[in-house]
Amino acid sequence: MSGGWLRRTAILLLIGFGSLAPAWADGPGAKFKHLKDETAKSPDRQVRVEQYSTERDDDILYQFWVFDRKKRGFLLNPGEDRDLAGYRAGFRFSPDSQWLVRMQKIGAGFHTLLLYRRDGDRFVAATAKSLGDLAWDYLFSLPVSGGMEREPEDAGTLNHAQVHLLKGLEDNYA
Repeated sequence: MSGGWLRRTAILLLIGFGSLAPAWADGPGAKFKHLKDETAKSPDRQVRVEQYSTERDDDILYQFWVFDRKKRGFLLNPGEDRDLAGYRAGFRFSPDSQWLVRMQKIGAGFHTLLLYRRDGDRFVAATAKSLGDLAWDYLFSLPVSGGMEREPEDAGTLNHAQVHLLKGLEDNYA
C-alpha cells in the first residue's frame, strides 16, 4: 500500500516541479513571422524580447519570446486569449534589467500594462492581475470614486480606459 502511495506522490511531485520551470525552446516555430523591428534588449544586454505573429482564423496572434545570450527562448505570454495576444506590444526594462513592463493594446482604444520580474534569464508575471486592472481597482477603492459606476469596457463611463507608463519610455526622461 505505501509503495503505491509513494510512487503516486513521486509522480505528482515530478509533474509539479516540471510545471514550475518550463523548458527553453528555440523559438515559436516556422508558422510565426519574426517582427525584427519590434525587438527590445535589456540594459545589461543579457536578454532580449522578440515579437512574432501568425494569422489565425480572421485574426493575428502575437507571441512574445525572451531569449538569453545563448539564444535559448522562453515564451512570455503562453495561453493568452485574443484580447491580449491580438496586438503587438511595447516593452521597457528597468535600468537594472530586473523588471519588464509590457505595454499592451487590448482592444479599440483600450490599453493596459503587465509587469514581469526577472528570474534568471526569464521573466515571470510579477502580479496576478495586469497593472491596469490593479490601477482601476485602486481608483474604485478610493472615496473620490464614489458615485462613479464601473461598467464593462465596451460601454459607459470607462469607455476607452487606458493605463500608460509615464516613466521609462524611449528617452527614459533622462
